[in-house]
Order: sequence, then structure tokens, then C-alpha cells
Amino acid sequence: MSTEQSRLQRKPLPECEECIKILQSYLDHETTPEENALVERCLQICSVCREFYEYNKTLIEMVKRLRKTCPEQLAAEIRNKILALQTC
Repeated sequence: MSTEQSRLQRKPLPECEECIKILQSYLDHETTPEENALVERCLQICSVCREFYEYNKTLIEMVKRLRKTCPEQLAAEIRNKILALQTC
């Protein structure tokens, strides 16, 4: 791959904004077949979307692992803080 091709793939595509908007739903398996196709197309050709996807996927996996070892009181406190941030 040439330097020019590599540089171009780092630039977000027009559909990247939509991809990033629905990525969380995609990771939660809550998207339509059309949305799945959009995300999967972006992930194949856009390194920006792919990096965002990998970051969020890793974050979800880390949170799931922590859930198994986190004391319930701490988990409840974290949930409450997240909910408070979402209502801002």
C-alpha cells in the first residue's frame, strides 16, 4: 500500500459520521441489517472507524470482566454516576 493510499484511508468518509453514531448499538447487536452493512463497510475501508470500533469493543470487554470482580456496592455507585451523567 502506498503512502498516499494509507493517508487517504485515515480521512473519515461521508458515511463515517453515521457509522460512529450507531456503533454502540452495533456492538450491542441492536442495529438493522442496513445499519450492520453500513458499519461493516466502514470497518473494512476506514481506519478511523475501525480504531473507534476496536476501542469501544475493548472497553466493553473490560467492563464485563470488571463486573465479575467488582463489589456490588461499588458497581451500584458507578451505575448511579453514569446515569447522572446521562441526564445532563
